[in-house]
Amino acid sequence: MVRMSRRRFVGIAAAALGSLPAAACDLQPLGTSEGETPGTATAVPPRPHGDVPERANPPRTVQVLTRASWREEHSEVLSPLAEEFSSRHPPLTVDWQPLPLTSDYGSPSRGQQIEELHSAGVLFDVMQLSLGLVTHLFIGDAAVDLLPFVRSDKYDLADYWPGTMEAMQWQRQLYGLHTEVLPTVLYCNEALFAQADLGVPTTAWTWPQLLAAAKQLTDHQQPKPIFGFALNVQALSTETLPLTLPWIWANGGAMLNADRSESLVDRPATQETLQWLADLALTHEVAPRAADLRKADALDAWDLFVDGREAMLYGLWVSEMARNQALGSTQRFSIAMAEPPRGPRQSASFLHQGLGAYHLSKAARVPDDAWRFLRWWTSEATQRQFQAANRNGFVSPPARRSLAEEFVDRYGTATLAALAYARPLPVHPKWWELARAYDRGLVPVWKGEQSVSVVEATAAIARDQNAILAEWRQQQQGTP
Repeated sequence: MVRMSRRRFVGIAAAALGSLPAAACDLQPLGTSEGETPGTATAVPPRPHGDVPERANPPRTVQVLTRASWREEHSEVLSPLAEEFSSRHPPLTVDWQPLPLTSDYGSPSRGQQIEELHSAGVLFDVMQLSLGLVTHLFIGDAAVDLLPFVRSDKYDLADYWPGTMEAMQWQRQLYGLHTEVLPTVLYCNEALFAQADLGVPTTAWTWPQLLAAAKQLTDHQQPKPIFGFALNVQALSTETLPLTLPWIWANGGAMLNADRSESLVDRPATQETLQWLADLALTHEVAPRAADLRKADALDAWDLFVDGREAMLYGLWVSEMARNQALGSTQRFSIAMAEPPRGPRQSASFLHQGLGAYHLSKAARVPDDAWRFLRWWTSEATQRQFQAANRNGFVSPPARRSLAEEFVDRYGTATLAALAYARPLPVHPKWWELARAYDRGLVPVWKGEQSVSVVEATAAIARDQNAILAEWRQQQQGTP
C-alpha cells in the first residue's frame, strides 16, 4: 500500500495549504468572545471614490498574484474565464502572476517578505495569499479595506459562510473575500465500522457517543492494534491549535478574550476540554499514543488511518481524489465523512481558508479596476463556472453557501453542515508566537508525561501568551 504522511496528504488535497493556518480576522462586535457566533459589521464608511466608467482608452491589465502551483493546476480553466472577464469589462485583461515568495508558508519570514515586496511596489492589484500572510497585509498596511466598495456596489455578503466574514475582518474593516474554504470533519473507515456492527454517523455525535463508539471500534488484541479514534496531536509539537481549538469552542471556551488582550487557555472550559482529549489516548486507550505511533513506524495518525488501523480520524477536509491517491491503488476500504462531534455547549468546526482568499493591494494602480475584477471573480456566477469546469479534484468547497449547496454531491452533506458553524483562528499580529506557545506547552500532555498536568501546562501557556500580548500592546502604545 502506498503510504503518505498527513503533510503530503493535505498538500495534495488543498494544493497549497500553509503548515500552520494563520490567525483569522476579528469580525466580532465588542463584548463577544472568540468562541461565540459573531455579528456583522454595520457602520461602513462612505467609499472614497466611485466606479471609473468604462471608456475607450488603452488596454489596462489587472495583475493577480497567485501561488504558481495553483495557477498551473487550474490553467485550463483560468484562461477562458479571464477572456470572459475581458469581454465583459473592456479594455481590462487579467494577468495571473506567480507570487514570488520563498520561505515556508505561515512563518514570520513570509510576512516580512510580504511587507518588503509591498514596499518595493511588487504587490499590486489583487493578491491570492495563504493565511500565514494575511495578518501582515493589514498590519503592514498592504491591503485595502473592501467595505467602502461593498457598500457602494451593494455587494451581497450574506451568502458567504459566517466564518469567512469573521476571518477577513480586523477592527471592523474587511480585508479579503473568499472563493473556497475547508472545515474540519470526521473521517470514518467504513470497513471497520461494519466489522464492529456500527453505522457511520449521519448527524453529529455527542462527545459521549463518540467515546462509546471509539471503545467499541478499538481492538488491542489484533497483531496490529486497531484504534477507534485519532486526534492527530500525540506525535506533534506544532500545528495542534487548529485540531484542538474547535473542541474548546464546543465546550464554551476560547483561546483569547473578545478584545484579544488576555489568554483564556487556563480557564476551566479549556482545561476540561484538553483533559478530555488527552484521556482518549492516556486513559481510555481508544487513540494512539506517541509510543504507539513509534512502534508502528508511523509518522502520525494519518499513517495509521491509511493502513486501516484507525476507525475515525479528525482532521481537515480534503477532496475525494486526494483521499484515493493517499490510500493508493491497493485501497482496502472506503472513507465516509461525518460531522465533527457536537460539544456540551455547541457544535464547532475549524475553518481553514487555504488559498481561497483574495485581497486588493494598496499598491494597485487603478483600485477600481482591481475591485471590478475581485467583484467579478468572487461572484456566484463566476465561481459556479470555476467549480463546474474543475474536475481534477483540487477544488475545495465554495465560500458561498448557495453555491456549495449546488455541489453537495461533490462535497457531501457533512461538509456543508460543518461549514455552517466553522470558525477561524482568532486574529492577532502575534498569532505565530501565540500558537507556538500553545503548541509547545501542550507537548508534555500529549506525550503523557506524568510530571505535567493539564492545569499546570495551560497555566504556563497562559503566562507565555499574556506576556506576548502585553509586549505587543506596549509596542503599539496601547492600540488593541
